[in-house]
Amino acid sequence: MEAYANKKWSWEVVIKKDSSNVSSAKIIVWDSDSSTAVVNQTTNASGTISTQYIRQEYYTILDSSVNTDSKTPHVISCVKYGLFPFATSISFINSRKDTFFMQTNSYITESSKSTVDSYSGININHSTKEITISSNHTWNEIYDFTQANAENSPDKNFPDGIVKTSDGITYFIGSGWDLIINDNITVSTTGTVKLVFDGGSWDLNSTGAFNGIMSDGTNYRVPIKLTNIIADSIVYIKKISDNSVIYKGTVSSTSYITYYTETIDTDIIIRVRNASGAIKYKNWEVTGTVLKESGLTVQVSQVKD
Repeated sequence: MEAYANKKWSWEVVIKKDSSNVSSAKIIVWDSDSSTAVVNQTTNASGTISTQYIRQEYYTILDSSVNTDSKTPHVISCVKYGLFPFATSISFINSRKDTFFMQTNSYITESSKSTVDSYSGININHSTKEITISSNHTWNEIYDFTQANAENSPDKNFPDGIVKTSDGITYFIGSGWDLIINDNITVSTTGTVKLVFDGGSWDLNSTGAFNGIMSDGTNYRVPIKLTNIIADSIVYIKKISDNSVIYKGTVSSTSYITYYTETIDTDIIIRVRNASGAIKYKNWEVTGTVLKESGLTVQVSQVKD
């Protein structure tokens, strides 16, 4: 005859920010195989949840044979919009009373979660691990949306969300997640923004645009920026190694930026000419290196002919 038994321990927890209790925070606990959340609770006004009983081991007893299946250590995460999510690992081998502290997420730009929840054109698919952008947004809006999603679906955001940053510049995209920007859609940025993918990648389709750096550890998509151009100049950019053309065209403004994907630092030639207007300029040429981590910025210096 087969029988079953569990060894469980009681667990009490308080969530705080500084000295204040944090209400409405989502506490999730996964057992050692990380496949199913065994606790999914929301803190009350005292920052606590009801006492939980966490399984350390699961026993299958058949005649005189006992099979032991350990369920610990457990991963515990806590999320609330406006605060940094966190995750930690705990081995439940006795009863516990824990206090966890959360900190303000200063990189969230919209304080109202209901406003962020109402954003259209951002879809997060946890089954396929895809973030799809179908309307123009800033990267800040997308980041805020992922933080709101972490609270809305905490059991699907193992262990602590799908986009993380500690400086508001470099954003780490969760393991296996892809970013898809649909055609004719632009994701704009303020200042330097770098997305680092872990096993996933980006897809800009044919005409999607992202004004930032992206890397998956092998491929690096970085900007080549030209400033101080005489308007309506012809700009020509090519790789030195194989003479392949990166860009050739007329630039109507005084600056130009293109994004280039490579696996290594790349030496290039830039040529700028403007000899068709009322005022003519000498051909200008420079060589430079597009660094795979940051790209290349060049100030053009055209001289009247």
